[in-house]
Amino acid sequence: MPFLDLDEGRIYYRQQGQGEPIVFVNDWPLSHHYWGPLAHRLRSCFRLIGFDPRSTGQSRTLVPSAPCDVETQAEDLHSIITRLGLGEVHLVGHGLGTVVAGLCLRVHPQDVRTLTLITPILRPEAPEGVNGYVAYAQAVLMLRKLTAVPLARNLLLRRYSYGRIPSAYRQALLEDFNRVSVSAAWEAIHSATEEETLRRFAESLTMTKCPVLILACGADKLSPLETARWIYDRIQTGTLITLKTHGHFPMLESPEKIGSLLREFFEKTSPGTGSAVS
Repeated sequence: MPFLDLDEGRIYYRQQGQGEPIVFVNDWPLSHHYWGPLAHRLRSCFRLIGFDPRSTGQSRTLVPSAPCDVETQAEDLHSIITRLGLGEVHLVGHGLGTVVAGLCLRVHPQDVRTLTLITPILRPEAPEGVNGYVAYAQAVLMLRKLTAVPLARNLLLRRYSYGRIPSAYRQALLEDFNRVSVSAAWEAIHSATEEETLRRFAESLTMTKCPVLILACGADKLSPLETARWIYDRIQTGTLITLKTHGHFPMLESPEKIGSLLREFFEKTSPGTGSAVS
């Protein structure tokens, strides 16, 4: 198995395909596996890298004192890009992974050729959104051990639209939730929702000149459409696409469609006038 060795432990990653590199940055506390259907449709044209962030999936061999905040995760992302010799990459973040991707862009802009934000959750100046996300995280952590109970599992699936995705991947996501380290999860959540972190995240987006694609989903109960619009209004070279009937995991609901959107976006990597599409 391929691992990236760090001072605090090892980060698992997986490569497939050939061509321009795409690096996927997961929502918390998920392993990289849920990118599988999308990767299947992109690997003939791109070099794809997925990885398990600290204390998730197979990246669980860390010392007890290892930090798991989002800025440390952004440095792990930079280490993957540089140690694998990827050069400039198409960076694709999802959910909380959009914050990690944005922080990496802020500190290491040379790593990023394009940035894609799929269902971004958090932004500054929106305490109600931050509080709602923290409440969601609390619910997931409290229910994680109950996912073996059909009633609790069905409530979780229905509340967060997980019922929209294929059953095999629903089970994989539930297993990721069940294995999550509570302390690591809270550290990631707390760091991502701090006002200063969100300010730096927004700053990275407003200052960058690299092309940015934002995918928002109208049926997503976690990621408000207002967040995607707020980001789009502040970036220099952006495209906003709203998928009105999709939930939080569009790469699992419609991998062919998301693959086509990404391929089209990557073909247009030179800065230009942004557009909003619904």
